[in-house]
Amino acid sequence: MRMLIPLDGSAAAEAALAHGGVLGKAFCAELVLLRVVPTDPATSGIVADVLDWRMQRSRAEAYLEDARARLDDAGRAVSTIVLEGSVVDEIARVANAGDIDVVVLTATGQGATAAGQLGGTVGKLMPRLESSLLLVRPSDGVPAVPLAAHRPIVVPLDGSPGSSWSARVAASIALTTGARMLLLRVVQAVDAPAWAGYSRKTRQLAEGLGEVMRVEADNWLQVLRTHLPERLEVDMQVVVAPGVCRAIREIVTAKRPGLLVMSAHGLDTDADSRYGEVAERLLAHAACPILVLQQQQAVVGADVTAQSGSWRMPAVA
Repeated sequence: MRMLIPLDGSAAAEAALAHGGVLGKAFCAELVLLRVVPTDPATSGIVADVLDWRMQRSRAEAYLEDARARLDDAGRAVSTIVLEGSVVDEIARVANAGDIDVVVLTATGQGATAAGQLGGTVGKLMPRLESSLLLVRPSDGVPAVPLAAHRPIVVPLDGSPGSSWSARVAASIALTTGARMLLLRVVQAVDAPAWAGYSRKTRQLAEGLGEVMRVEADNWLQVLRTHLPERLEVDMQVVVAPGVCRAIREIVTAKRPGLLVMSAHGLDTDADSRYGEVAERLLAHAACPILVLQQQQAVVGADVTAQSGSWRMPAVA
């Protein structure tokens, strides 16, 4: 397993480095540190001459060597790459080369309403990435705190094979950090259609269907729990709410988790969306680091016992 961590020398990038180091330890992954010396005038300007370019490259190499030394001290496999060109193009090219399982990025900008408004490099990169994504969001210029035992890992689930897979990935992280897990299932509240007149009978039918869905969701969580290590501290919660994203964000605000782990798409199979509507809205708004696990292709007929040895979930016939 290989994790790509693009770095630009900023304090915010240190947050990505810290989180990537924790996940690298959890999965015995090789960390690939990438620094791109920009030569695209659309980004940071044109390298003025050969001497200036050599100085920039030398500084980039020294920075990555310092970062690698810090991570090597923790016993992790670390490699470095220095490239020149368009920052976005080069990161995307390396990330999509086929041997990168997850890319670790630091979000910039606040109050965004869509993934494309996260700002700068991240906003341009996200639609182009084929691998899983860990997005770390510093607050007011202060790097996010790395994963720790006192901060829970929240796993939003929708009952899809991909979401049960994300719970198993989160379990591996929890075992490494000692954190508690919260398996969260948000059930979309049933709203009686306006044409039905909102009679007492239609309201009762809607409420009854909502309760059936809540019970089924709870039973599904109970089954999923049996497939996770017994020694893990796991809480389970089913919420019935009119808005899935809003409910997850409210719980994130209340629980202040160290990490949110979820599968891209899940039951949302919109081909026009890179990660799925719910995941993309949470990437834009979540006030904590979020790991979105990308599937290689649609999963058919999988159950919670299916195994995956990669961050990109293989298809299950």
